[in-house]
Amino acid sequence: MEKTFDVGWGRELRDRAKEMVARGRAPSRTDEAWRFSPVGEFGDRVYEVIPSRSSVPREASSLFGAEVVAARMVTWNGRLISLEGSDAAWGVMTRLSGGAHPDWVRRVLEDVSAPLGADRFAAIHRAEVEEGAVIDVSGVLAEGRIVEVVHFVEGSSVRVAPFCGVRVHPGAQATVVERFIGVGDADATVVGATHLEVESGGLLRYASIQELGPKTVSLQMNRVNVGAGGRAHVLGLHLGGRVSRVETAASILGVGASCEMLSACHATGTRWFDQRTLQDHVSADAKSDLLFKNALDDGARSVFSGLIRVGREAHRTDAYQKVRNLVLSDDAEANSMPGLEILADEVRCSHGATTGQLDPEELFYLKARGISDVAARRLITGGFLNEAVERFPDSFVRDAFSAKVASALTGSAST
Repeated sequence: MEKTFDVGWGRELRDRAKEMVARGRAPSRTDEAWRFSPVGEFGDRVYEVIPSRSSVPREASSLFGAEVVAARMVTWNGRLISLEGSDAAWGVMTRLSGGAHPDWVRRVLEDVSAPLGADRFAAIHRAEVEEGAVIDVSGVLAEGRIVEVVHFVEGSSVRVAPFCGVRVHPGAQATVVERFIGVGDADATVVGATHLEVESGGLLRYASIQELGPKTVSLQMNRVNVGAGGRAHVLGLHLGGRVSRVETAASILGVGASCEMLSACHATGTRWFDQRTLQDHVSADAKSDLLFKNALDDGARSVFSGLIRVGREAHRTDAYQKVRNLVLSDDAEANSMPGLEILADEVRCSHGATTGQLDPEELFYLKARGISDVAARRLITGGFLNEAVERFPDSFVRDAFSAKVASALTGSAST
């Protein structure tokens, strides 16, 4: 099948990737990077031709009002459906296949790699990516304005390869929200890649929300590169899917750079959520801070494996990693494996992981005030997850994501 993204070097990239997929092997639970992971869910299967769509679906309404959205792209099974407000003083959003910024796009696609274990899937993504968003921020997008990218997934036995690339030039600023939405009972596989690049003195507020269908398997590869004096705030809200693995590798490359990594996950039923992270400090006097919160109910499972790596030249690094798991049933299970690798001097680094249950005293306090047991559990769980959401520095995103958390908890409480 002919792919939309098929310019000369793109075809070469695709052909090389296909060779890598053919030569490579599927991951195994004996691989350290896939420890505790349900690797069988990511095995090879026969995929059907992806159905197409030419009109914007009614499910494609924005999370935000028209006055908030500065630009918006909608894709359906990896193909462009709409692109609005793409060019303004703050910068430009174009389609991957449009040919804009070819040198940067080529470098980014060639750099879709997987230092946290998903090498084979990085090659699959390069081989199958058709379309996506390329966001080039050269000015200041004021706080309260948002660039929104929406990926819809529909159909059975389909595999989709979403892409979003964001480059923030020196001194520029933007807020970007990326959404992954399943339609109906999609029995699909999603292999996505997001590349975030913040140059010297730039500021990026990036948030993603995953609401894929209950039968969907997804593997998302995120790369974050932050230059000198740059700031990146990265938030992920995970509410859907059957099996989801998210690999986020952040490289703090310049003096004075900072990267905040936030995540909130609510998993019910037999869902499985796998998180792999890297905070890679290369230069001195930089900071990273990670807070991941998982609320697990029924027979849900979570895995977290994260590493803070401080290079030999990264003196006076401040790096933190906190993972908090809230287990809401006897059958739920959380595994956490935080780690440190420090090769520099004068650093402040800490990591920790906890797993606990609902506090009986908090439940008693709420129930004594006439709140039902179900509502009390929902309030405590919502507050637990929203601690990560509330740290994100954009009020419109905080409000929209908090509403999504409340909706998810209400739905799970009624089932």
